Amino acid sequence: IQIQNVIATPVNEALSIDFTAPIKVSPNIFHAIDIARVTLMPNKITQCSKQCTGKIVVKSKNNQYKLAIPYVVRLLQGFLSYNETQTQFYIQSNSIQEKRSLVLHNQFNSTLVIHSVSLPDEAKPYFKVVLASPAVTLAENSSQTALKITFTPSSQLSHLETTFRLNTNLSYFDVSLQAYSGKLDIFIPQSLNQTVLDFGAIGLGEKKS
Repeated sequence: IQIQNVIATPVNEALSIDFTAPIKVSPNIFHAIDIARVTLMPNKITQCSKQCTGKIVVKSKNNQYKLAIPYVVRLLQGFLSYNETQTQFYIQSNSIQEKRSLVLHNQFNSTLVIHSVSLPDEAKPYFKVVLASPAVTLAENSSQTALKITFTPSSQLSHLETTFRLNTNLSYFDVSLQAYSGKLDIFIPQSLNQTVLDFGAIGLGEKKS
């Protein structure tokens, strides 16, 4: 079957579908194949009565086959908070490993269970983030030490700004992660090697900055 299009019906501004046509799907009962990525943007939901239900429609070439997949959105009031300074690390010259615990505050009206944590490849040489227990459970409106963060500085690292992801029973949450040296990077406009500051031709008594 050749997949020609994947759409949402009715049209929903809060729903984004990333699909590149065409995609050929061969017969296979053992392995699934990714054909599209569906992203929900809660901040764009203005009328839940119209935007929280609908269908994802998968269409084949010439509309020979059509598959309608119902979806339902359940909006939860609340948020997951933490002390952002605990995820900001100063890069010291002595390269001493630093370990911290991160306390999470569950401000949802539902119990939140963190199943796993994932770290981007760019952060793996310097950071290690693990759960405080195999599955961290946060009751509603409660706080708990949920994560252990280990930072290993490197002389090759001057700045890093990224996030790590918490996979939970409610949704996934991206937590900011930063490493900084406190040093300024000099940028010289119109300089190829960033070593010479060229003011060009300057007249007598003229000032240029």
